Amino acid sequence: YNNFQEFYGNTTLASATQVRSSPLLYNGEQIIEWWQLRGYLLQTDTPNDIYANYFRMYRINESDDLYAHVVFDNDVDYMDLDPTDDVDICRGDWTDDWERRWGSFDRFPNIGQGEYAWGWWILDIDGDNIADGTDPTNYDTDGDWINDWFEIDDDMVNGIRGDGGSPIRYDDRTTS
Repeated sequence: YNNFQEFYGNTTLASATQVRSSPLLYNGEQIIEWWQLRGYLLQTDTPNDIYANYFRMYRINESDDLYAHVVFDNDVDYMDLDPTDDVDICRGDWTDDWERRWGSFDRFPNIGQGEYAWGWWILDIDGDNIADGTDPTNYDTDGDWINDWFEIDDDMVNGIRGDGGSPIRYDDRTTS
């Protein structure tokens, strides 16, 4: 269930039960495995995946706001939002030093040349530029002061994705 919560993001499938009872097909086959559901939802390996894949790590251009950005929030008070003391842990608009082909890391990663988003290993365990989930070694992957387990559990209990915070993306604190 936790892995399911990581994938279903912005779809109408609000529970694992709905997925199991829906006649979903991936590459012509009934979906029975998590990787099939992931491919179906993110439309991986299709011409549309650059726009449909809401868990891709990297940033395409200046207007793209669907990219990974995880910070360590050093604010003393949860209600005091001070971005000047944030430490970037993962940024999809920077290129990681590891596998960097040329130039500075402070630019968009060129995944066509084998580059990765800066800090990709925190959310992308298999190196495919798709966020796979929360970091099991960090109880608060997105730095919002809420334990990842509680965020996922809240989503499972009420069926509303992200209302308790997102385990993938750093959420605005005005989100209820």
